[in-house]
Amino acid sequence: MTHSTALALRWVGFLGYAALVFVASSQPIPPAYVPRIPHIDKLAHLAAYGVFAMLCFRAVWPDREQPVPFWVLVFAVGLATAYGAGMEFYQELVSRQFDWVDMASNAVGAALAAALWEPVTRRFDWLK
Repeated sequence: MTHSTALALRWVGFLGYAALVFVASSQPIPPAYVPRIPHIDKLAHLAAYGVFAMLCFRAVWPDREQPVPFWVLVFAVGLATAYGAGMEFYQELVSRQFDWVDMASNAVGAALAAALWEPVTRRFDWLK
């Protein structure tokens, strides 16, 4: 696979995931829905935006041989946090609720992904 093909696939993956998050955020929640585990959706937000940030790291920094620079981690965390905040505001328009705790979970998930990126990719090289 050529370098440009690999880079394009990384961007397609990142943008595809952003579209998936948008579609999922657009779906109304049934009125009778009550999760069996209280606040489990916060864990889902944390995981979803951690993945969002990791896909952003890969798309923005395609050099697998060098560690991801700090600026890329900060950029990706900021982008994931801003996208998550935008989705929370957007949900007000599609009969869902804005939730500050969801927005905080998005940011924490992205920040955890940044903090864990180097140790995890040292162990699992294929993630790079």
